[in-house]
Amino acid sequence: MDSDNDAKIKKISRLLELGGTMLADHCNACGSPMFRYHGQVLCPVCNSEERAQPVQPIKTTPHVPEPKPGPTPTQPITKATSVVSDEIVSLENLILIKITGIAQLMQDENDTRRILEYFEMIERGLDVIERLKKNV
Repeated sequence: MDSDNDAKIKKISRLLELGGTMLADHCNACGSPMFRYHGQVLCPVCNSEERAQPVQPIKTTPHVPEPKPGPTPTQPITKATSVVSDEIVSLENLILIKITGIAQLMQDENDTRRILEYFEMIERGLDVIERLKKNV
C-alpha cells in the first residue's frame, strides 16, 4: 500500500514541478487533489480526459476596508492602489492553496514531528494572511 501512495505522491510532485497549481477540489474517482495545468483542471493520479475541464478565470474583488470615522482623504483612490489590492488578494489565495496542500499531507502522516512541522507551516501562512488583511 505504501508503494501505491508513493506512486501517487510522485505523480503529484511531478505535476507541481512542471508548474501545476494544486486546487482545493478533489477527484471524485480517486480522492487525489485536482490541479490546474495549461488551462485545464485534471487529476494527476487518474489523468483522465473526462475529468479535465477548462478553467474559469478566478474573479477576485479587492478587499475594501470599511471607512474609518474621521477626515476623508483628499486624494481619490488611484489605479496603483487597486493593483496592490488585487496582488494582495492573489497572494492570499496562493497561501490558502498551500495551506490546503499541507493539510492534505497531514491526513496520512503518522510522524508526530512532521505533523508539528505541518501545523507550524499552516500557522505561519495564516499569520501572513492576517498581516496582509491588516495592511489593506
